[in-house]
Amino acid sequence: MEESLETIQEFLRDASKRRIEEDHSVKRWLLKLEDVAYEADNLVDEFNYEVLRRKVEIGSQRKIFSFASLGRVAFRREMGRKIKGLIMKLRTVNEEAISYGLQKRLADSAVYVPPVVETNSIAVDPIFIGRDDVTLEIIGNMIMSSDESMVSVIPIVGMGGLGKTTLARKIFNHQDIQKHFTQRIWVSVSKNVDNRGLLIKILESLSKKSVDVLLGEEAVLSQLQSKLKEARFLLVLDDYLNDKTHEWDNFMNCIRGINPNKGNFIMVTTRNQNVPSTMTPCTNPSLGLLSDGDCWEIIKARAFPSHQVPKDFEAIGKEVACRCRGLPLAANVIGGSLLGKGMNDWISFLNESGHSKSIPNDDVVLQVLKVSFDRLPSSLLKKCFAYCSIFRKGEKIKRERLIQLWMAEGFLCGSSDGTDHDMESRGDKVYHILLQNFFLHEAVKDKYGRIKYSKMHDLVHDLSTFVAKAKPCNVDNVIPSVRYLAAVDEKRKIKMEQAIYLRTLFVNIYEAELIDNMFQDCKYLRVLDLHRTNIKELTSSIDKLIHLRFLDLSYTNIKSLPDSVCKLYNLQTLRLTWCSLPDKLSFLVGLRNLVFKSPIYASLMPLEIGKLTSLRTLDLFVVGKEKGRQIDELGYLKNLQGKLTICNLEEVKSKEESMRACLMEKQKMENLRFVWSESSRESNNNDCEVLEGLQPHPNLKHLAIENFAGDHFPSWTMNMTVEPGISLHKLIKIVLRSCEKCEEIPTLGHLPLLKILKVEGLQNVRSIGPSFYIPHQYCDDESSRYGVPFPALERFQLRAMDNLREWIEAPNIGATAFPKLQYLEISSCNSLLMTPAHEFSSLKELEIDCVDSEVPLARICNKLSSLTKLTINSVSNLTTLPDMLFYNNKHLQHLRIDHCCNLAQLKLWDTLESLHELEITSCRNLPSIQYGSTHLKGLTSLRILAISDCDMLTELPSEMIESCKSLEFLWMYPCSNLRFLPKGMDCLNKLTGLQIGPFSEETGFTLSNETLKGVHESLRELMLLGKSNWESLPDQLQHLTALTELCLYDFGIQVLPEWFSNMSSLKTLEFSCCKKLSCLQHLTQLKKLYISGCTMLEETFAQRNTADHSQWPDISHIPEIYINSNPFRFQRLSVLR
Repeated sequence: MEESLETIQEFLRDASKRRIEEDHSVKRWLLKLEDVAYEADNLVDEFNYEVLRRKVEIGSQRKIFSFASLGRVAFRREMGRKIKGLIMKLRTVNEEAISYGLQKRLADSAVYVPPVVETNSIAVDPIFIGRDDVTLEIIGNMIMSSDESMVSVIPIVGMGGLGKTTLARKIFNHQDIQKHFTQRIWVSVSKNVDNRGLLIKILESLSKKSVDVLLGEEAVLSQLQSKLKEARFLLVLDDYLNDKTHEWDNFMNCIRGINPNKGNFIMVTTRNQNVPSTMTPCTNPSLGLLSDGDCWEIIKARAFPSHQVPKDFEAIGKEVACRCRGLPLAANVIGGSLLGKGMNDWISFLNESGHSKSIPNDDVVLQVLKVSFDRLPSSLLKKCFAYCSIFRKGEKIKRERLIQLWMAEGFLCGSSDGTDHDMESRGDKVYHILLQNFFLHEAVKDKYGRIKYSKMHDLVHDLSTFVAKAKPCNVDNVIPSVRYLAAVDEKRKIKMEQAIYLRTLFVNIYEAELIDNMFQDCKYLRVLDLHRTNIKELTSSIDKLIHLRFLDLSYTNIKSLPDSVCKLYNLQTLRLTWCSLPDKLSFLVGLRNLVFKSPIYASLMPLEIGKLTSLRTLDLFVVGKEKGRQIDELGYLKNLQGKLTICNLEEVKSKEESMRACLMEKQKMENLRFVWSESSRESNNNDCEVLEGLQPHPNLKHLAIENFAGDHFPSWTMNMTVEPGISLHKLIKIVLRSCEKCEEIPTLGHLPLLKILKVEGLQNVRSIGPSFYIPHQYCDDESSRYGVPFPALERFQLRAMDNLREWIEAPNIGATAFPKLQYLEISSCNSLLMTPAHEFSSLKELEIDCVDSEVPLARICNKLSSLTKLTINSVSNLTTLPDMLFYNNKHLQHLRIDHCCNLAQLKLWDTLESLHELEITSCRNLPSIQYGSTHLKGLTSLRILAISDCDMLTELPSEMIESCKSLEFLWMYPCSNLRFLPKGMDCLNKLTGLQIGPFSEETGFTLSNETLKGVHESLRELMLLGKSNWESLPDQLQHLTALTELCLYDFGIQVLPEWFSNMSSLKTLEFSCCKKLSCLQHLTQLKKLYISGCTMLEETFAQRNTADHSQWPDISHIPEIYINSNPFRFQRLSVLR
């Protein structure tokens, strides 16, 4: 059988060199060969499974197993019968190959993976050339728009491969756009989705997490409103294809309801020329073809990353560029496929790509893609690319998961040394080659610089579908020949009686039901992905899937696994969430990736997990007391890599015991988290020596130590140097949390790559001194050899350091410390009196919270000039802010001052032209806000002004309000001594949201009424806070012609005035703590009514019969009514419907 298989492989290599699309006989032979090859693979796998089964279950000590030792006669006979039948089929296929004229070709190696050509980041992202004019045109339309619409639409239309998405992303990430919009949302649509589905995608993009697919549209809208209500947003709908006008109108109505402000934009990319006609675009940018010269620039940038193009390549390169027909995708693909290639390859590509000008532009990219695919130097690359067709268009393809899927299908087996030891590395190379060839693109990297996920261009996905011979089918009628199936958007039972040869099954259906005998029908499955489905239990018949290598049950409702799972001896990857691990997990001897999340760190690990010697990924290990659950189990797992959290370290008793984890030997371990229990422990603990024995390998990038109870860190931690004197120089992130007894922070300033540092809850630390920057044993004259302290640090958080009194400046070494620090947070450090006065030249965000003294803030701010966000909270001794803080930081966008009870003076300057949000809360002794003028523009960018609970505030400067030309939201409540509002309120013609009152007793009602005069046409949302003795409403309310939402709080009104019926635009109304209000009238157009704390109204609702509509003449037409947050429903509604 092996000889026949090898002969066929030789013929197959010859067939792969032919254009099989034109040779139908070879094509039929390949299909027949494919069936036989899969059958052979299954047979060999079945034999190997039996070997594994007996090795695990019988526990034999013999290292060599012969066929005769396999046990039952029935098994031997069955295997013999199958092998004979397969050999006959192989001979037939072999003979047919000869008859078709195929020649034997020897293989160069078992599995060839060409080397990855070293490039910079330009090889990952599309090259942007030739679109500068249209980019600036669209950005200008967004920023300088005079359009009075709430939401303006800009469609970008063109054929596939024209660069629509690349252009949209360039605009989306542009610096001016980031400054102008407070929220930017990117949604990949890629297929027709209903209104609710599109809203869910927007919510997922905003929240950065998956949304419950059963969430109703109203609930989705409510969550979106809470996130976008006060924002100016840019929404990109990438690859939107729906050209139905009524569906777009419904969607736009929802968006306007979420955020009624002016200045929001939606940018739509689409291949469908009819889509723009369903919209009302504010502009129609023209996206034409690139010039041949621009295409050559793209090809050069991708094929020659060093930007040094040999002269010999100029002429042929320009000729190749002409084949792109002005399409950027074609240029990117060609450049990627020719990266690192010689002249012969360029000539060959030119010959193969054709030159007929009669080919439509729409087909040019597909032709280029097909030629690039055919030129891939390995059948492995072609198989791995074709497999990607199982993903949905626009889906994020996670690198780690895709490699695990390739492994499960057997694509990465058969290395040159005859082992499977390095399948992950081989898969990583394949992934990067596909990226280089632009078959994958839009790669996103993690904080360590590794690629997390990428996508496939829609046209590239079409190619993968073509080469994989994929086609759509229904889940209840799967044809037998299907081997890879992604069940999507089908709300029915998955029936697989016919899919007997299925190898991969993705179930992307939340409400999917698996029929009981499914695992018996699909007995050849290698991959089963059920993540994010509503499945609650896994049937015990799962053990029938003896070929299974990948099982994803994450984010399901499965809480425990049947014991039969532990009979899946071929399983390589198991993914779980909030699900307990089976007791006999150690039986899964082939397991390489165990990815699971558990909310209970104290839960027991399965016994003897150290037997899983192939394990690469283990997210969590909980140390136990009994043998088989102790930390030495980790020592047997020589191949662990990635990230690992070790919990319950108090169960480790000595340095010798912790050393048995052999962390120093795990070269690919990048992220380690050491966690002791939070429960109080005796003072004579051994935490220090335990941590001493947990020294990691120098390749470590992320270190976290939590709840450590030693009074000092061990030597390797203090200097971040492991034996024998090697620095942990690759560390990027360090977290020290709740190490309450430690008196000194380790030396960290010498780490060249450290970007993120979090120090929290080190209660005994009183000083951060010179040893924080350089080892304390070095004197000043030797310190210069360490260079700039913290040269790469970008984020630094100091939290809950109750006894910290001083943070001293770095030693004088002729270089400024923290040159790249962008974010600094100091919170809950009440005793802190001193901080460094470094320049902090890159600092953009500063947060000072719960620090009694004003000195730390003053010293840090002394030389700042780059701040964009400043938050000051509970600095109890703060009396004033220095003028230079605002004068020097002209790019400040967000300023929040909160609970500074002694703040007596605040002076803002008109240099703050970039300020978007200003919030002053609970500064109860602040009598006024001063405004300093330098005759500049003033607060022209201010959108949100919020002043609340400032009891002593009596006035606001008119000059400040008059300069707020862009103000959209104004909140002033409750400011009990505010006697009058400044002049200029009537100039706030962009104001859409207002919350005011109650003001001083003398002028409060009049002030509220006067405030509404200047905002009749723009105001859409209003909250009025009154007083219980105010028996009427401000009559200016009736003139707010655009008002859609109104909340009235603590008014003494008994009935609504007749003019209330004039408020025809009002859709949402809330009464809160209006205790005298007894009836509701004149609510003509209302859609939602909220009532809370209104005693008399609530009594009325409780007394009346919901079925008698004559008792509810004024409100029975309102669709949604809520009493104290509980829905109130009329019984007849369901009957009428």
